[in-house]
Order: sequence, then structure tokens, then C-alpha cells
Amino acid sequence: MEVTEARKEDYVFKIIIAGSSGSGKSAISRRYFHNTFSDNLGFTIGVEFDEKVVEINTQSPHNSTVKIQLWDCSGKHTYAEIAKKHFKGAIGAIIVYDVTDTNSFRDILIWKEEIQKEAEESCEFMIMPNKCDFTMKYPRMKQIPNEKGRQLAEEEGMIFSEECSAKKNINIKESIDAFVIHIYNKQVEMSSSRSRGIPNLSHHLRMAPEERVRKEKKSCIIF
Repeated sequence: MEVTEARKEDYVFKIIIAGSSGSGKSAISRRYFHNTFSDNLGFTIGVEFDEKVVEINTQSPHNSTVKIQLWDCSGKHTYAEIAKKHFKGAIGAIIVYDVTDTNSFRDILIWKEEIQKEAEESCEFMIMPNKCDFTMKYPRMKQIPNEKGRQLAEEEGMIFSEECSAKKNINIKESIDAFVIHIYNKQVEMSSSRSRGIPNLSHHLRMAPEERVRKEKKSCIIF
């Protein structure tokens, strides 16, 4: 990934990251955006937000710039109603589970159902198994085999990420980058079919004015 000076983005992707409390979704977000990790990261209260601009190599004279907005929604039931309000307009959702916690795995479909009620009809989903660093050290603690997660993803029409670790920085960037490219390709396909090959993604990809929280100064290229 090459860092470049940012220009005005072509598209904006609103992506939700959700999952049971303690699954590590906030740690994943922090690792992806800031490449940092803390064992003392507290629980998300309501919703937290981060963004960055990337360039997608489109094999054309001009790469496409995409602003990724990641909305980290609390896994606590106390803040469920607040979180749900921010699902509206999402075109992607990452649902995280802890590979040592069967309850977090069982909650995947609950999260998917709640997000689908408010998100765009074309919203894409990815399942992301977290905390593989722990099971590498203590294999007997693993509760959900990879095959089980992959099977659920196939049955539900979701993307399945390889096991990851926010703590050890395993498969975080690779999985989210791949998901962003997947969303981009799907949106281009949809727009092309609507406009006979002339992409026009503004309906799905432009931010609402109230969501312009802050601007990013740099961008990077995803190949």
C-alpha cells in the first residue's frame, strides 16, 4: 500500500463493524486505521467513527479514490438503540466474533438481521473471526472451527475472512482491504447495469452532510 496525498474522493463507503461486546471489533478498527493496539481498550459507548481515503487500482488511467467510513457500533445491549440509528445507509458490514466465545458466534445472524433492516438493500456482509493469537498459544481454547464460520458465511451469502488478530496484527489490513475492493466491484457492477456501462455511484456512496466529521489528509493505494 502506497501513501499519497489525498484528493477529493470519488466514492464514500459507509461500513458498519459490529459484534458482541468483547469480540474485539474496536481493536480491529484501531489496528486498521492507526496500526495500534491496547489491552486496556474500553467498551464502545454508542458508536465510534473513523475514516481514511484509499486509492483502488482500477487498471485504468485514473485510479478511483474511496473514503472508507467505519462505524464501530457498541455490542452492549444498553446502547443497542443508539447503534441501530447508524446502520442507515450502510453498504457494507463487518461482523466480528471471538474464536474462543461461542455466544459471539451465535450472535452473528442477530447482528445481520438488525443491520439489514436499516442498511442499503445491496449491503455486503463479511464475517471476521478475531483473537486467533490466543488460540495459537492455547489451541484447546478454540471453540469455533474455521470450517463452521466458513459454512455459515456460504449459507448466508456473506464473505468469510481468514482468522485474524488485532493484537498481533494478523490479517486485519488484508481482510478489510479485500472487503472494500469487493464492495467497490459490486457497486460498479450495479451502477453499470443501471446506466449501460456508465458508473454513477453517488446515490449509494456520498456521505450525508452530518456525517462529515473530519477530513483525512492522506490516502493510500489498494492493489
